Amino acid sequence: MRFFAEGIDGMSLHLTVHWTVLPGAAPRPWLRCAACGAQRAFAFSGKARLNANGRLLDGWLIYRCETCDATWNRPVFERRRADALPPGQLQAFQSNDPEVLQHLARDRSTLRRFTRQIDEADGVSVRRRIVASDPAATPMLTIRLDPAGTVVPRRDRILAEGLGLSRSRIASLAARGRITVMSGTVDALRRPCRVPLVIFLDLCEEPDATAIMACAKG
Repeated sequence: MRFFAEGIDGMSLHLTVHWTVLPGAAPRPWLRCAACGAQRAFAFSGKARLNANGRLLDGWLIYRCETCDATWNRPVFERRRADALPPGQLQAFQSNDPEVLQHLARDRSTLRRFTRQIDEADGVSVRRRIVASDPAATPMLTIRLDPAGTVVPRRDRILAEGLGLSRSRIASLAARGRITVMSGTVDALRRPCRVPLVIFLDLCEEPDATAIMACAKG
């Protein structure tokens, strides 16, 4: 018996998605919280603060105490002219650009200037975009896996979490020839996600094909 991920008029779909794989939460520095009166873990809020003093600028990343929500401003640049900043950094601070600010927040060498105790983050997040959704004879899924920055977790783990499946299920699909990798073999799934990769999944015999497609889209 075959099961189908149905689209328009009951037809199967070939769904193509682009996954940008982002590292998880930024590392958390432990600092003395003035409000708590003790050492606390501070988490990056995802926001920045910019201050102008004449023609000179100061920029900080905003962290919050995980116990009381008090803030700590982590200096990124001080008393700098706008034309002396790296390209795009001023605009990123003005718009709270998530990609640029998260990249800065993951700079552990700078964090170590303020504390020796840093909690390392775990896991990844996936930003998903549908590229195409076309009629097909059988349900197919193409995933363009694209790491943003240095992403350590293995690809099979990212696939499993992103599709709502277990890693053993991913291994089973690969063993049955239901997963293929462009310009490589399925062994690439067991490697860290450091370079882009295109992965094909044939879901024609999977009873939960529709649910897998839904997870792929996010």
